[in-house]
Amino acid sequence: MQIDNASGQGYCAEHIATNGHNLLESLGWHYSHTTPIHRADGSAYLYHTYKCELADFSIGTSHCSGVFSCHRGGSGYSHTVHGLLALKKYLVEKNTAIRREVTRASYGMDKTGKFI
Repeated sequence: MQIDNASGQGYCAEHIATNGHNLLESLGWHYSHTTPIHRADGSAYLYHTYKCELADFSIGTSHCSGVFSCHRGGSGYSHTVHGLLALKKYLVEKNTAIRREVTRASYGMDKTGKFI
């Protein structure tokens, strides 16, 4: 792993083998960085983060866990998804919601569809 900043985050070529990598990439969520997570027992694992190309959302997962943590920057929003089928369903729904939000904002509408 190539360390790029003081917090230990950086680029890790192993992200390509992450469970869900191809699905995330195909639906517009692109690899951002990897963070090494150190446990109290001295062991460690790598946590790969993917970001949405349309909004400030990210999804993280460890190498082969099949558990995905979904977050929205600064909001405190967090959602956990288990397995690839659940991840695909979540991503399709999330992408639809994000596109709707971006479209409304571009037309000067609030979340109810009224012009502001």
